This record gives sequence, C-alpha cells and structure tokens, in this order.
Amino acid sequence: MHRNEHEGKLWDCIVIGAGIEGSNAARYSAKLGKDTLCLEQFPLPHSRGSSHGQSRIIRHSHNLHDAHLSRMMPEAFKLWEEIEQLAMTQLFINCGYLEIEDYPYTTLQGILANLQDNGISSEMVNAQQLKEKYHFDVPESMQGLLERTGGVLLASKCLRAVQ
Repeated sequence: MHRNEHEGKLWDCIVIGAGIEGSNAARYSAKLGKDTLCLEQFPLPHSRGSSHGQSRIIRHSHNLHDAHLSRMMPEAFKLWEEIEQLAMTQLFINCGYLEIEDYPYTTLQGILANLQDNGISSEMVNAQQLKEKYHFDVPESMQGLLERTGGVLLASKCLRAVQ
C-alpha cells in the first residue's frame, strides 16, 4: 500500500486542477498563508486541460448576465500585470477586443452598460468603420464595440509562470 506524506493532514484550501486558474488560486491561497494543496490528475506539464494552447482572450467586456465578471476584471488585469513582472516575460498582448453584433444590438448594449458602470472606455464602431479599420465585409446593420484594454494572454507562458 502506498502511503502519502500528506495523509491525515488538514488543509485550509484544496484546489482541484493545476491549470491557469487552479494554479493561480493555489498560489494566492498560499500567499495568504493558507496550507494549500493543488491536485492535478495528469503529470505536469500536459496538454489535456483547458489551459493548454497558445492564447486566451482577456477583456472587461461581458454582457449584463455576467456583470460580476466585469466587476472582477480590473483586479484580474492588475494580477496578470503582477505575474508578468514576477515572471519577467510578456504574458499579455494589448491588442483590444472587438465584439460585433447585428441589430438590435442587445448584447452590445449590455456590454456597454457594464463597461460604463466599471469606468472602462470603449468605442462603438459602425459597419462602415468595421470595413475601413478592420477590412471586415459585414452588412450595414452590423455594429461593433471596441474595448481598447482587452487583449490576449499567452496561455502557455501564463501556465508556466503560475505553476
């Protein structure tokens, strides 16, 4: 029978999954002085989880149903900047985030309301501007919402930085 060195230990925090989110949760729990255990079913590193791959979108833009996410994002951006500094490598590419929708623009209106509530600047972009700026061939009824603070996290690098 295999005995584990941690058998019988009581943990303040147990995190299931050592992907980007799980590893970050475990790291911050430990940073707060909590006895933390992070469990992962596969040997690290691996390509079997949702954190595998090159990139992930990061943005403040969320619709009304996800207003809690919009409120969390300023802190998330700050924490990624902190991790980037500790890792001494670029983890975030600020390329903006563009959401495009056709009339009646209910999703865009919800996103815009959340951005305004959280003090995040954005710009509405009509179909003509989408064609001129981004070379998108969209119907005239389409509109976009540009969040300049959005961008891409380099997922593989992020994972290495937090594990």
